[in-house]
Amino acid sequence: MAERYDGTSWSLQLPPDPPGASYGVFQSVSCPGPQLCMAVGYSIRGSVVKPLIEESDTSTWRIIAAPRPPDAFWAELKSVSCTSQNCIAVGGFIKSGVDDQEQPLSELWDGQAWSLIPTLNPHAENGSGLDAVTCTAGDRCEAVGSYVFGDVIENVFAFGWDGTTWSFQRQVNPAGGEVNSDYSVSCMGPASCTSVGTWSDSSGRIRGLAESWDGTSWTRQKIRNPEGFQMSNLFGVACSAPACEAVGDWSTSPNGLPESTLAQRWDGTSWSLQTTPNPTGAQTASLSAVACTTSTSCVAVGSWWDGSVTRTLVETYAG
Repeated sequence: MAERYDGTSWSLQLPPDPPGASYGVFQSVSCPGPQLCMAVGYSIRGSVVKPLIEESDTSTWRIIAAPRPPDAFWAELKSVSCTSQNCIAVGGFIKSGVDDQEQPLSELWDGQAWSLIPTLNPHAENGSGLDAVTCTAGDRCEAVGSYVFGDVIENVFAFGWDGTTWSFQRQVNPAGGEVNSDYSVSCMGPASCTSVGTWSDSSGRIRGLAESWDGTSWTRQKIRNPEGFQMSNLFGVACSAPACEAVGDWSTSPNGLPESTLAQRWDGTSWSLQTTPNPTGAQTASLSAVACTTSTSCVAVGSWWDGSVTRTLVETYAG
């Protein structure tokens, strides 16, 4: 499913599913121009999971051939970022007969076709994958993800793209955090990026995680979690100088019920909580992604559930 906003209202679009697929999902979209959007995700046919890429001219969606690593029986794309020069998409894949170990996946669109990019695999005992990517230029991208070791420990990491190769960047993992995850990254330039995600503390509470990149190293930032929280997730971030907006959800219960929308704002110095609306009757409400055209004009999307039906959710921020 896709929806388009024309400045006044949203309209529903139904992109095609790959022939023979029993399941198709979009997980990310990027629009390098008003007449071009690229969406990525995955499709399922039988026991095989394949990358899914579709292009839109704003009125019609068409499937574009998406390469899959040799011998991979499972491969998905979780994020895409486009500039006027090209697009980069990232995710993960698993090869048959390799102990079901996930490896990072990245692909490049040169304006004509998608091709696989040789991608580093961090020292990972049980697998690693990329969850998000953002590009400020054709040769300047940041990707974030996580890798597993010791069966239960999950650490976050980042890659930098120079137009030719990926380079590994070490991120900060909270002390005592056994499950640390990155979900989104946004850059204002090659030396100014912010990633967000979650981590679990020693008491089992899930906390928001934010880190900043200065062109040389990543530094952890202090997040403001809601009072009385047991779960606090950040799923999306968008930065437009000099500020960043991060969105997600939170709950006072470990099982996430009830669940409310969450937004936080970075003013260049610190993060602060923002009040966000929740639909009347919502038992759960979550914001999963956000985009900002200026520091005071943002749109966030997600979903909400009233106990019987799950619906789409859109919220705007105007400073």
